[in-house]
Amino acid sequence: MTDFEIAHRASVQARFWKVSDEYTGAFITGARNANGKALCRAKSAERLADDLARQAEAGAAAEAWVVKYERDRLCDHPLRDQIRQISAEDVAAGYDIVSFASILSIRHDRFIEVKSHGETKVFHWSRNEIATAVEFGEEYALYLVDRNRCEQPGYEPHVITGPTPEMFALPDSGWRVEATSFEHVAISD
Repeated sequence: MTDFEIAHRASVQARFWKVSDEYTGAFITGARNANGKALCRAKSAERLADDLARQAEAGAAAEAWVVKYERDRLCDHPLRDQIRQISAEDVAAGYDIVSFASILSIRHDRFIEVKSHGETKVFHWSRNEIATAVEFGEEYALYLVDRNRCEQPGYEPHVITGPTPEMFALPDSGWRVEATSFEHVAISD
């Protein structure tokens, strides 16, 4: 650019270039066009609402599928009719379904949080769900359900019992954890 006298800098270390008067119009037009293009990450409020509605629908379908899966898994359990989805009645429970760990259980001892996903296992685990997982320990389970495969015969969800945030952060866990919420906590002297 300097050889053709299109632009120059005051020094090699200078951050900004000065465009020659002859080319200023072309540079301004180029900048105007670049700034006028929509960002590829742009999303309208309507599209966001549609996406959230689809996610909620997929989540509800995955939860219904897990209730059926659990009832099939425990088909000879005398209390299998008590395996149920509770997320519709208590959204703050920290889990979606109550079930039994085995056919020998007579009280609910499996608290299932269902996460629906597509080809890639990506899910949001809320602060309340994490706290519930820590509180319930091995009685808590994440069921990761591939919504594209769950209706295939023989499909089983990816089940993680007793999950903790720390297990996902281990270097060889195969999971990448990304923070999505930040809270400022005042530090007293």
